[in-house]
Amino acid sequence: MMVIVLGYLDVDPAAVEGLLPVLQKQMEATRAEDGCVRYSLAIENADTGRISISECWRDEDALKAHMNAPHMAEMNKAMAGKVRGADVKAYDGTNERKLG
Repeated sequence: MMVIVLGYLDVDPAAVEGLLPVLQKQMEATRAEDGCVRYSLAIENADTGRISISECWRDEDALKAHMNAPHMAEMNKAMAGKVRGADVKAYDGTNERKLG
């Protein structure tokens, strides 16, 4: 079953600019992973340090492999001490359809 991940990280606003290369590297590495359907990290508000997360995975196994990927450990290390809050949730995707 497809898994959708949505949420945000609140980071120290002073750290946002320095995290841009880290986020870009994370997106490139993740998008190359087997089972990644869609992956996006976006600076929602640089003044508050909010980073939006939007992911879609083929199945739970693909998401688990992603969470254990070496580049996830690298990103977590780069984010250490900079994250002030987070709200990230996974949802089961049971029906995909086009809108409009």
